[in-house]
Amino acid sequence: MTLFASLPYDTESRSAPARHRWFPDLYLRPDEYFKSVVSSRQTFPILLMWLCGIAPALERDQTRRLMGDILEHVNLFRGPLGSWVALWTGAIIIGAFSGILLWLIGGWWFRMRLLLSGAHNPDPLSARLVYIHAYSAWAIPFIVLQLTLVTRYFSALQARPDTSFWLTNLVLPFWSIYLSYRGAVSCFEVRRTPARVWFLILPSGLFSLVLVLLLVSGFASAYF
Repeated sequence: MTLFASLPYDTESRSAPARHRWFPDLYLRPDEYFKSVVSSRQTFPILLMWLCGIAPALERDQTRRLMGDILEHVNLFRGPLGSWVALWTGAIIIGAFSGILLWLIGGWWFRMRLLLSGAHNPDPLSARLVYIHAYSAWAIPFIVLQLTLVTRYFSALQARPDTSFWLTNLVLPFWSIYLSYRGAVSCFEVRRTPARVWFLILPSGLFSLVLVLLLVSGFASAYF
């Protein structure tokens, strides 16, 4: 199988080695970025996996509560500042395990969707690389937002959502879904229609359903 056979480029540009790309290219030139990522053959992108695991851990208030309960006997973790320390300590520890799960299970499911989209025996490493980099399009900006909240609020309990929160929790997740689709069609020989279903329509629909349920649950708890 020709890995980049689905790309609408000429033969010469396909055979040329992919130029190294930087993270902003993931947003500006995703097709070229994913080609560079796949050609790098990085077997185990530990830092990126870790960051992608930290982001969902930061999203969970349970992380702060769990680590606060565990570390409450240490003076450093007492008081308002301790809520930030507990949150980040828990996220960093949990992120190591979450990142591995994202790499293994998320990458496996990405490859399964490639198979369902018509790809013939897609390379597992390439599938995992595309998946984890597409996921990072949401995860890394979310971590940066959380770091800015540390400088603006004395306690994690005081932190409140603002415009940047809605960007990283509503806009960027959909963009990450779109990027996973771009990675699939630009780096693998897939059929466009099933690829749109498995990489765009179903993930976007599921994420939208979760958002609606969360909003309904929030309104219900506030007024009933």
